[in-house]
Amino acid sequence: MALFIAGFSILFGLTRDAYAGPFGVPKLAETSTPTPITAAPSLTLDPNATRRQTLVQVTSPDLKGIKQTNGNFKVTFRSQDAFVYRIEYRDDLKTGAWQLAQRGIVADGTTTAWTDDGSFTGGVLPRQRFYRVIAIDRVTRT
Repeated sequence: MALFIAGFSILFGLTRDAYAGPFGVPKLAETSTPTPITAAPSLTLDPNATRRQTLVQVTSPDLKGIKQTNGNFKVTFRSQDAFVYRIEYRDDLKTGAWQLAQRGIVADGTTTAWTDDGSFTGGVLPRQRFYRVIAIDRVTRT
């Protein structure tokens, strides 16, 4: 049986009649060791405790256009410089889960384009496909 106190675990041994307490509540047996049970706390400082996070306004990465050329889909969307985007797709707008097409697209201006040639999305492209763009991070440029 273990007793948890403020994040410390102290183990107690149980005797055969440990469950003879009043109202069916188990009682703990005394330990047979001559030394007392001790617990030493181990405190670790969080390395991120001094870091500050700053909220940044994100412009919605609206799709500006999707064009199919030579069997490939070219997706163009509004972006913010130094923001990182993820593009997801699915072949049916109403059913199925969104699948990852490409992650880690770093924008270098207010418009970003990405081409789906099938190499990231399973090979042969269908006649139609649906896309969505999500801002996922921001990079610091030096």
